[in-house]
Amino acid sequence: AARARGPEERPRPAGLSKNERVRLERLLADLEARIEAAEARRTDIERILTEPPPGMGGAELARLGHEFETVGRDIEVLLREWESVAERLA
Repeated sequence: AARARGPEERPRPAGLSKNERVRLERLLADLEARIEAAEARRTDIERILTEPPPGMGGAELARLGHEFETVGRDIEVLLREWESVAERLA
């Protein structure tokens, strides 16, 4: 005799729901904006470190060097997250 399938046994439809796709697209756009802002900040810091303004002290240069490294790591994390979200949308 055939057994009735309960809701928990139904196969899930392939792909993402419309709401999930919209949520991921918004997340992707947010990540892109954050990556762009971080890259712009890293470029600004690099410019300052390459040609420090007159009177900028060593402590400030060291702080900017540390920030440059931190922003670089942040960009790497954001890019990995972006790739993960983009794969889910593919």
